[in-house]
Amino acid sequence: MELSIVSSHYNEDLSWLHHSNYPVFVVSKEGGKHVNEKNFFKFHKIPNRGSEFGSYLWFICNYWNSLPEKIAFIHGHEYSTHQCIPIFKAIELFKGKEFHGLNGPRIVAYYYFFEDVPNLWFNNPLNVWSHIGLNRFFCMPKQFVFQGATQTILSKRLIKFYPKQFYEDILTRIMSASEEEAWYIGLFLELVWHTLFQQSAINFELIDMEINNHCIQNKTTIALLGKNRVWCSRFQNVIVFKECEDHNEWSKSCREILFSKDLWNNNIIV
Repeated sequence: MELSIVSSHYNEDLSWLHHSNYPVFVVSKEGGKHVNEKNFFKFHKIPNRGSEFGSYLWFICNYWNSLPEKIAFIHGHEYSTHQCIPIFKAIELFKGKEFHGLNGPRIVAYYYFFEDVPNLWFNNPLNVWSHIGLNRFFCMPKQFVFQGATQTILSKRLIKFYPKQFYEDILTRIMSASEEEAWYIGLFLELVWHTLFQQSAINFELIDMEINNHCIQNKTTIALLGKNRVWCSRFQNVIVFKECEDHNEWSKSCREILFSKDLWNNNIIV
């Protein structure tokens, strides 16, 4: 099988996927919306753990001996605020790649792990890295320039860089964890998914080197929390931007805040 779609599903209406030109595997979470299984190539139900990565890893482990050459790992929706290009169009554009994002051009987040700086989601990222077994293969990077809401083309060749046991161990940790812990593991995988397969950040050309270098020099993280909101580690608070319609406007607002101490309050609007 040359290319297949794997959709992580919960409550979404999947009727749009009936028009796919490729086989569709649905890995649906328990407790979600009912779906007519007969409308898809294969349909599976699994526990609701680990966001989309519970589904992605389940598919990799259970189809290890019959993985398609290319897999489009996607969510269950056709449109979303984090998705700037239709999924079917993105698949056609990037199906020749071994790894590529399917969300389209988006604003990136400038994310770093500094041992002595508070983190938005993780008290000790290195512990999470080790807990899911990544330390067996390579050291945790200090810098992640990433885009959230992980939807990617991924090749069988890149997947099989690791043994099956690697994925099974992570999946076991997700499925045996509490709902909250599994959510955090899924969130961590969202940050590092591209680094697992030795890839640069999705749509890396959007990076703003001035902001990136400033963040590194000053041990500051800028994490995207929606279209016009970011979290900044410098003062552990959320910054809200007005009417940021594109990356240039967003970068301009970031610079104004990063480079001017006078603009900081507990929660501010610029």
